[in-house]
Amino acid sequence: MPDGRLHPLRALLRRPGLLRQSSGNATYAQYCIKQDWQLLPIPEGMSYEHASLACCGLGPAFGASERMQVGSFDTLLVVGLGPVGLGAVIKGVFRGARVIGVDPIPYRAELAQALGAEVVVDPRDPDALEQVRALTGERGADKTVECSAVPAAQQFALQATRRRGQVAFVGWGGHIEIDNMVPRV
Repeated sequence: MPDGRLHPLRALLRRPGLLRQSSGNATYAQYCIKQDWQLLPIPEGMSYEHASLACCGLGPAFGASERMQVGSFDTLLVVGLGPVGLGAVIKGVFRGARVIGVDPIPYRAELAQALGAEVVVDPRDPDALEQVRALTGERGADKTVECSAVPAAQQFALQATRRRGQVAFVGWGGHIEIDNMVPRV
């Protein structure tokens, strides 16, 4: 910088204590510093675009699917069909699960169905929860991946999952209040 100030990245590098975080809030920042053990090697011949898609779009869904052991006997509900939610659809279909999506945007609903989601429910529909219940034999989804970080969608995810089902909050953010007295499936 012409005025003699250090570039922000160089300033950070001169203060290594700032780099000891195991996670950060700079996902889409111009500069993002991560410890080398947090970085995955990119295979030879893979573009940065494909590598970023694999890590950012498919990575969270992969982790949630692995942890919940989503399989061919499961109905997987994916709430929020942005890039990460579409990754969850792909992962659920790949694992043989029956996939139901939830999103209000028609374009995303079409993409999810093109990727293998059986149906996409519009959460703005007053009967959205009843639609999921009807699609699951009144039980609710076996496993749910919530990818929106929207409190109303998080509540929907909890209410649309069967008793003893599993919910992964991949789109984490804000505050969610859980009312265990709400009528459940």
